[in-house]
Amino acid sequence: KDGTGNNGTLSNWLDCVRYIRNVSAHQGRVWNKNFNQEISLPQASEKPSTAKELREALSSEKSRRRSYGYLCILRYI
Repeated sequence: KDGTGNNGTLSNWLDCVRYIRNVSAHQGRVWNKNFNQEISLPQASEKPSTAKELREALSSEKSRRRSYGYLCILRYI
C-alpha cells in the first residue's frame, strides 16, 4: 500500500515491461539502450533460488537500466 516491498516492485516491473513493449512496437532500438527507469529488486520470494539468481543478474546499476535486466524480469515473471 505504501509503495514498498513486492507490491512496489511489481508495479515497477510492469512499468518497465510496458515501456519496453512500447519501444519495440514503435520500431525503437532496444538492444544496447539505456532506459530511464531503473528496475527494482524483489524483497523476498517463495522461490528463494530464483530470486537469488535474479538479484545476481541485476546486481549492478548498469544491468538494471539495460535491456538485459528487462529481459531478466520478463523471464522471472
